[in-house]
Amino acid sequence: PEFNRIEILNLYDFGMEIPRIMLEEIIDLPRETLIKDLEKLMVDAVERYHFLSLNKWSNEKNNFPLHALYILKEIDAVESLPAIFSFLEYDEEFIEFWLGDHTSEYLWQVFYSLGFNQTNELKEFLLRPNVYSFVKTAVTHALSQIGLHHSEKKEEVSAIFFEVYSVMLHADIEDDIVDTEFISFAIGDAIDCKLTEL
Repeated sequence: PEFNRIEILNLYDFGMEIPRIMLEEIIDLPRETLIKDLEKLMVDAVERYHFLSLNKWSNEKNNFPLHALYILKEIDAVESLPAIFSFLEYDEEFIEFWLGDHTSEYLWQVFYSLGFNQTNELKEFLLRPNVYSFVKTAVTHALSQIGLHHSEKKEEVSAIFFEVYSVMLHADIEDDIVDTEFISFAIGDAIDCKLTEL
């Protein structure tokens, strides 16, 4: 893609061992164009997925969407949450290719930071059909951590868990939102948050 700033191209050439100074230079770029460029990286990951997935995996060339997610979190780009949802709504194979273990290990931090004041949007994403179990689990883990560490948000978080459980309880299999693996992890997150009222 054509980017506003050439520095973004460095995200295609380095894996998770990208030099700190390079990341700092990117983070210091003008916010508005930086966000547009990072969102464009995620679109590129979608558009070129089939091409790149047919070629040999490169730990440098194939980490650029991860860089985009983590930098958006770092600059607190709350306005990018819809773009992040669009990237993460693809199937298991797509998510595993681009994010791998980061999905279950670190993705929740992105939702925690960017969704802290957008919990309704997190809930709506949980109720989208056909979203990969571990992506949804990252959302409930983030919600659990928000409720656990911010007592003023606990009631709000509890209401979200209650609604998600209720929708799934009354859903038909054709709705494509019933996901037993996700439900089991979501119950664990509610327990971690001590939502005993549920």
